[in-house]
Amino acid sequence: MNKEISIIIINYKTPYLCCDCLKSIELFSFGFSYELIIVDNNSQDNSKSIITSRYPNVIYIQSPENLGTTKACNLAADYSNGEFLFFLNSDTLLLNNAIFLMKDYLISHNMVGIVGGNLFTSHLKPTHSFCKRYGIKQLKKETKLAYLIYLSVFKRKLSNNFNYTKNPLEVDYLCGADILVRKSIFQRVDGFEEKIFMYGEDFVLAKKVKRIGYTSVSLPTAKIVHLEGESSKNKKGEFSKEGFIRFLTGTCIAFQEVYGSNIKYEYIKLLFIKCGKLAKLFYLTGNKKKYYKYVNQKIILSELMKK
Repeated sequence: MNKEISIIIINYKTPYLCCDCLKSIELFSFGFSYELIIVDNNSQDNSKSIITSRYPNVIYIQSPENLGTTKACNLAADYSNGEFLFFLNSDTLLLNNAIFLMKDYLISHNMVGIVGGNLFTSHLKPTHSFCKRYGIKQLKKETKLAYLIYLSVFKRKLSNNFNYTKNPLEVDYLCGADILVRKSIFQRVDGFEEKIFMYGEDFVLAKKVKRIGYTSVSLPTAKIVHLEGESSKNKKGEFSKEGFIRFLTGTCIAFQEVYGSNIKYEYIKLLFIKCGKLAKLFYLTGNKKKYYKYVNQKIILSELMKK
């Protein structure tokens, strides 16, 4: 029997996070039918027994290899029976009936292709939920020190990644931690770009959906906690060379898919300039942790620019 929504979660060695996520879905999701699909990216642990013993109705797909985010999500979409696909990170917790609110919004707005909620930290502080403006033009703007200082002073008013209003907001792309998309549209654009292992796939999906005439919208009434870094075993705020290189690899491919193959060097150069300005800003404000983070990022970017 077909369900209204297929809720898709990718697991990689995070069984307890998955269980907490599933518990929040169970507590807060009502008024619609749904199925739960988990793709295990070859965790090689006891994830399956932990999750299925607590949630036996979950459709558990065991991959023989780590497919990454994009291929795993596309695989789950192939198995799905829902009219809508809801991609949800394992390190998330619903705070209200967010999925219903997003589904209801999509149904009543035919030209909206993707919708996502407002994301919060574990301390219920606003965190990255989308990018209102994203791309080369915006990145050029962000290389200006004056703009970065102005943004830090008027962070809430000028926010590019959190919806402080009470109204839906059209954005360039939504954070991939929680996105609801019509399955028909997802299939029309061939799903997530599988050249990307992880990072940047949400940006490319939004651009592909935009090309066929549909928008991406932030819905602030839908509220979800995102424990950023937990699903990748990286403590938030700490610099990880491996993590930054994974981010660069994914986003470089994403920018090439959107802007063409010649954009890679310009993208890396702009990030290099931005990191330098941010390092200077945090040095002046005495934030050593963020200063060293951007200094380390700048070093990696400078090495890539030499290649």
